[in-house]
Amino acid sequence: METLVRTTVTHQKTRPPRILLVDDDPMTHETVEAQLYQEGYELFFGHDGAEALQQVATNTPDVILLDVMMPGMDGFEVCQLLKSSPQSRHIPIILFTALDDVKALVTGLNAGADEFVTKPVTRAELCARVRSMLRIKEQYRELQEAQQLRERLSRMITHDMNNPLAGITLHLHLLQRQNHLNEKQRRHLALIEGETKQLNSALGELQLVNKLGQNRLMLNRQLVHLASVLDELQEQHTAMAAAREVTLQLSCLPTPAGSCMLDPQLLQRLLNTLVRGAISSAPTQSIVAVQLSTQSTSIGANDALLTITVTDEGPSTPPTWPDSIYDLLESWDLLAPDRPHIGVGLAVCQLIAEAHGGTIGVTNRATGGAIFQVNLPTTLV
Repeated sequence: METLVRTTVTHQKTRPPRILLVDDDPMTHETVEAQLYQEGYELFFGHDGAEALQQVATNTPDVILLDVMMPGMDGFEVCQLLKSSPQSRHIPIILFTALDDVKALVTGLNAGADEFVTKPVTRAELCARVRSMLRIKEQYRELQEAQQLRERLSRMITHDMNNPLAGITLHLHLLQRQNHLNEKQRRHLALIEGETKQLNSALGELQLVNKLGQNRLMLNRQLVHLASVLDELQEQHTAMAAAREVTLQLSCLPTPAGSCMLDPQLLQRLLNTLVRGAISSAPTQSIVAVQLSTQSTSIGANDALLTITVTDEGPSTPPTWPDSIYDLLESWDLLAPDRPHIGVGLAVCQLIAEAHGGTIGVTNRATGGAIFQVNLPTTLV
């Protein structure tokens, strides 16, 4: 069991906040140093873009004061480089500019700047801007700590629930082997088994979300025969479809089905989630259609795109796919109350698609129902 240790980092001032000023004018260095001297900050200086990048890598500043007009790389370019790096994107950047126009403001915002000051800047304004950026950085740190705590709690809960579930499943199977059970008792045990499988599947999805969200999942690409994938889907979901009086149609284009390089376990999990959700949503006497198709791309001789479509005749879905995995987890069941509650499952599908470098989306059919479509870049074999 993973031990949860809450380390409360109160940001004891083990060191003063570090401020990096990057400007090619020595007079600006002297002026800013004089303005910030009484604040007790630790100041670092750079004269151009190259020195800015070096200082950030060496001293990890808490706030960067960055001049726009510099030789070589200008401030916009430096800002864009820093904001595109995972190691420095969280550092607030205040752009120093003598340019008082909308175009410069838009360029700076597009580069990722957090704040602007126009030269010459007063001491009161500069100190206020720096304090504001330090507050933002502290709030970012607190959010990161809270997110890490939630992730560790989630891992602990899913880990600790696995053992009781395994025990329930074991004793359930022992009971099912008893010869003296009547039909009603066996039916109840079958219902318990079904609920246990759903709970076990939900735990597996949560564990997968944790791994994918932390980029800890390594794809195990193998040769996948698409015809075999459909055979497994048929075996897995025929009974459920029959129980709900739904026709399950599986097809693969082109025929005969080919083979491609994907992670077979993740692919099967994605398909099982979409097909299970489609069958659960479908009304009786309707059709759930699953189609796999491959199309060559212009990237390389064997490069292709595997497209998966799962079509049902159930209730409509939200008009647009949520912007992020967190929106999907929080909003899907609220936005699609008439469909089964599979927000976590769809979040897993999105993470699996993204892990393969692909996409997932959904559209509503004009005649009713939904079409889920997944596009996965792959290699044909």
